[in-house]
Amino acid sequence: MRSGPSHTAEYVCWARAVEARNPPETRVLFDPYAYDFLGIFGRCCYWMVAATGPIGRWLVARVPNFNQYIVARHRVMDDWVRASSPRQLVILGAGYDMRAHRLNIAELEAIFEVDHPNTAARKQHLLEGLHQLYLDMNETPPTRPPIKYISVDFQREKLSERLADSSYKSDVQTAWVWEGVSMYLSEPEVQNTLAEIRQMSAPGSTLTLDIAYDPGRGRLPQAMMAI
Repeated sequence: MRSGPSHTAEYVCWARAVEARNPPETRVLFDPYAYDFLGIFGRCCYWMVAATGPIGRWLVARVPNFNQYIVARHRVMDDWVRASSPRQLVILGAGYDMRAHRLNIAELEAIFEVDHPNTAARKQHLLEGLHQLYLDMNETPPTRPPIKYISVDFQREKLSERLADSSYKSDVQTAWVWEGVSMYLSEPEVQNTLAEIRQMSAPGSTLTLDIAYDPGRGRLPQAMMAI
């Protein structure tokens, strides 16, 4: 396991935070929480873009395969989860993903965020700080959904065993979100995780993920189609 919180998770938050500054009629995604998860460097970069106004937005839009890809990926997955109306939501490699707080899906009975313990700990610490900030300003804090945080090292531990220790129900329709993780794992690790998801999913469950693979080999597409 790595020794600290994920820098990639913060990097993705920066993209969502910058996108949130765009006018409502043009932005792809609005994540009001993204800025709060940025560290000092991320906030400096954010305000550099903010200070330059239209020029900063133009420059960010011209960076290939960066902001556009991240926010488009996130929006597609948001829409997919909403459309599936799940009773359970499992977010694998959750990072600073705030879908559980943003989507307000009425049918949801349980939410599970699976990630490295250091990243999960920083996220919970920052959320507690935001909650206290609202109280200090005599404001009503946003409703916090009942999230269960589960730590898993996908390279060493089995997802099914870690979820089995929680209140996860394998007979309940579930939406699985696996964003920005598979490309950092080996093909066998991805295949094993897909097999576990299939094994733990009730009829009507859905999986949305982004994935990188060698099209010439064809093994991962077959594994995905088997879910």
